Amino acid sequence: SSVTQNITLYAKWAEANRLTLNFNYDGAPQDEVLIVGRGAAIEEPKVPIRAGYYFEGWYEEAECFTAFDFTGGIYEERTIYAKWIEPDIYKYTATSSHERFAFRFKETTVEMLNNLNPGDVISFQVRFASTTTEPYQYRLRTRVNEKNICERTSFDAPGADGWYSITVTVPESIVNGQGLYLHLFGNGSWAIGDICEIRGLAYNGVEIPITTSTSSGLYPGIEATMEIVLSTGEHVVDGNHICTICGKFIPFTGPAGGYVFYDCDADNNSGNADGLISSECGWRYLEASPDELDFYWVEFGYYRNSDDGASLFVNGTETYDASNCTGTAIGTGQRNTQLLVAAMGDEAYAYESGSDKESNYAAKLCADLEYVHNGVVYDDWFLPSKDELNLMYTNLRVNDIGGFQEWEYWSSSEYSGNTRLGWEQWFPTGEQWLQVSRADFDRVRPIRAFL
Repeated sequence: SSVTQNITLYAKWAEANRLTLNFNYDGAPQDEVLIVGRGAAIEEPKVPIRAGYYFEGWYEEAECFTAFDFTGGIYEERTIYAKWIEPDIYKYTATSSHERFAFRFKETTVEMLNNLNPGDVISFQVRFASTTTEPYQYRLRTRVNEKNICERTSFDAPGADGWYSITVTVPESIVNGQGLYLHLFGNGSWAIGDICEIRGLAYNGVEIPITTSTSSGLYPGIEATMEIVLSTGEHVVDGNHICTICGKFIPFTGPAGGYVFYDCDADNNSGNADGLISSECGWRYLEASPDELDFYWVEFGYYRNSDDGASLFVNGTETYDASNCTGTAIGTGQRNTQLLVAAMGDEAYAYESGSDKESNYAAKLCADLEYVHNGVVYDDWFLPSKDELNLMYTNLRVNDIGGFQEWEYWSSSEYSGNTRLGWEQWFPTGEQWLQVSRADFDRVRPIRAFL
């Protein structure tokens, strides 16, 4: 209503308190102060950004023992302290010369990268070791349409420990940006042996995995090896991280306790050259059995209809037909094993002729295997195909992973040109050849497939 006479208004004051936010590290920004009504609960402040580190939360003491409860109300002046997590370091050592270290992070890999918008903050730290060039500039781009989040920008001086700290705010020109490229340029070309380390890559303070299950990592054409240095100082090649670098697979420990040596969805230099996609084939990873399940003195076995019959393919004839016989390609090992066991049954013929039989032949040994790991029974093992066996050699044995022996290993692949021969691989040097006798006693390493 309108005022028709003089009136005096009196202020009513509510007691308030100061809540001081201490960012809790050397070189941190100035403390922030919030004015809070006495006893009022407050919303937790926006996640602070510290390049190269991840924010865990606000704590009551600088040592960060007790998490602060924002719902409990503020009844006195308080200072709370940020807790920071020391991140893992991803160390890339160049094995070829190239203009730049270029990393990509797929928009389908990290949900947060599906929607980059103005004001969002990307932060990280990088460090270099090079005898040929010095770090010069960095650039961030969206992956889907390659719009620059920031143009080529010169590095500021590194910290005392050699890390360059980078914080980039997404500009107004980027709306609903998808994916992320990170380019690190030098004053010349990076050369073989040069090292790039990256840590603490974060989006609005939240970790962006540097290696993920869908091939984030070095851009194709840049060849490098990768090592993870955990925040504990331990050096690992897995640590539950998966990375494909230019077709070079970094193994990691699988559910059954063995090493995963193949990801059918991962990109490589020429794209997904094997043509396998998990959504179509029903599995994604191949895992070798733990090294304690490396069997020796095992025959491939023969398939014959009678003691005096001729050796046959698994289709019951002396004519190879790819539609109903074993294959050699990646993805055929499980079917090969099923065909071999269905044809030869509980016992395979031990020799090309005669009545002697063998119950523990290679395919059946794998098919019958049950292994308990962390309380779970795994019984889906099979004998790898020729190409799957070679993947184990390339991605595990060559890197001295998996405890393989200096001997021949059976595959599940028959030789299409002769019913008496089967494919095997010499693991000391990697040659694959046709064993003239399926009665040869070789080693067997079962594998399994999973999503």
